Amino acid sequence: MIAYLFPGQGAQVIGMGRALYEADAVARSTIDSIENICKLPLKRLMWEGPASELTATWHAQLALFACSVAAYRAFRNAGAPEPRFVAGHSVGEYAALVAAEAIELEPAVDLVSLRGKSMAAAPPGTMAALIGLAVDKLEAICQTVDGTVTVANYNSPEQFVISGEYAAVEAACEMALVAGAKRAIRLNVGGAFHSPLMLPALGPLSAALATAPWKATRIPVVHNVDALPNRETQQFIDRLSRQLAGNVRWTDGILAMRDGGSRIFVELGCGRTLTGLLRRIDKTLSGLVVEDPRSLGEAIAKLSASGVIPDKESPQVTRRQYQLDNC
Repeated sequence: MIAYLFPGQGAQVIGMGRALYEADAVARSTIDSIENICKLPLKRLMWEGPASELTATWHAQLALFACSVAAYRAFRNAGAPEPRFVAGHSVGEYAALVAAEAIELEPAVDLVSLRGKSMAAAPPGTMAALIGLAVDKLEAICQTVDGTVTVANYNSPEQFVISGEYAAVEAACEMALVAGAKRAIRLNVGGAFHSPLMLPALGPLSAALATAPWKATRIPVVHNVDALPNRETQQFIDRLSRQLAGNVRWTDGILAMRDGGSRIFVELGCGRTLTGLLRRIDKTLSGLVVEDPRSLGEAIAKLSASGVIPDKESPQVTRRQYQLDNC
């Protein structure tokens, strides 16, 4: 069985989504619709930048959401099967909810826009990735540092992200390196996401989540905060509210989908971050990427060859054949 994954902030890059937009009518329609709803020059931001504008929290989250939903719709339209599970990393969870048909596109865009604006207005802070240090040691370091810093993302058994005030994050990085961490990488993000510094952003978002037109789903969504699959509307509201200042338990979520029968994971949208984490979590799992016409065609061809897509429904697709069929 197959699961679909949607990346979060940090995966954005100038040029994101352009090749798929130009090659695929479904992706083109999706990105145009999102741009019209959010009232931003989204395509210019994604394709021309500058990088400082694209990295801004509000812009980056809408851009990633747009690329992910466009890639998902183009992939399904090309013959990809319905997934057993969907999951998204941080803001990627909103794309996962659209894919699961828990919410329609327009209200989802409104929620992502509000989320990005609210997070950008929260107290300033930063994040850093730590590699090669046991998580219990990192958690203990965060508890001893003066100021606000916490483990925000549990990305793989060896990669964790801390989040908080600038000085506290810097101090925690220094202590982690002394304690044996292999690397400490400061992240180019616009705030201290998934930390207590995001609590001021919670009120407006929680109110909007509570009134959004949610629907129960057939496809389970595996949430960040508890790594549990869910199909129920009230739980969407609760878990998305908790996610803003809570942990992203990505490793546990991947393992839950694996234990639920998924062996193939497809990352949809921009970049290969989640596919890289997948290999660090369980090397026996297969990862595919869909971010442009080439990768989409390759993913369809591999799923066809492996029998996930029956030949009669979706024959082998080359990049050139895909472009001719979808322009």
